[in-house]
Amino acid sequence: MKELCTGRLPQSAIISRAQICPELVLGDGTYTDVDYACPPNVPLFTSAEGLRKMANRTGTNMNGKRSRTAGDDSLIPVIAAIPASASGLIFAGISYNGGSRSRPIVSIVTGGQMPLPHAIPADQAHTLVGNAVWWDRSPTPYGGSGGPHIAVPSLNPSTAFVPEKTRAICGIMVQQATHHDCAVLLGVPRLA
Repeated sequence: MKELCTGRLPQSAIISRAQICPELVLGDGTYTDVDYACPPNVPLFTSAEGLRKMANRTGTNMNGKRSRTAGDDSLIPVIAAIPASASGLIFAGISYNGGSRSRPIVSIVTGGQMPLPHAIPADQAHTLVGNAVWWDRSPTPYGGSGGPHIAVPSLNPSTAFVPEKTRAICGIMVQQATHHDCAVLLGVPRLA
């Protein structure tokens, strides 16, 4: 899957921080560097379990004082690399910058207009505009072989791993689309 290349810029982006952490989002397991990969301008997801584990992280040491990791403990855990058996994920926003295993703290956009890639055929890209969006796993690795499979907007609810009206931290609506990417408006999520 080709990397985002149209040069579309974010507009009125509301930016916060998140932590790439597949262990908290997906549970215990063996994770590779690809599982920690987070390119810029890709959808990020968390899970109910990840939110629960985040809430249980106190950020205090044994004496009840704030620890050195207290700031990172309060960050929402997210993933950009979507496993083949993805389910139960919660859309959290779009990455503003990149991240990796050695640099897991990323900026996340939860409001404003952001560009992101899609996998819709070029002659059908216009059908994304104004429609409800579901999330599919990208058919090929992002950026070529060795890259992560990311989430891409889709109009096909039967193949989606996250339905449009499932729980989300922020809402999404496609405003513009070209054959390379689309511009989405992020904001308050719609209620199911």
